[in-house]
Amino acid sequence: AMVVSIVDAKVSAFINQERSFTFQLDTEDGGHYLLQALDKNDMKKWMDTIEKVSKTAAKRRLTYMGQNSKIQLSDHLVGAGS
Repeated sequence: AMVVSIVDAKVSAFINQERSFTFQLDTEDGGHYLLQALDKNDMKKWMDTIEKVSKTAAKRRLTYMGQNSKIQLSDHLVGAGS
């Protein structure tokens, strides 16, 4: 199993000649994922849900991080070896 953080992620339709109903997920830590839905309606539901959760989580993070702060992946690694 794989866990992907979608906080402040961007989701968009992806034109793919080999596979139908694909969409791209770009995460704030630089991850790029191509996902495939069952059909057009399913793809729209996934994209809408991911976008909504992404924005909600990003706003929620601001309540405890401060509005001028943006988490960097390296922030989690500082002091990890200490």
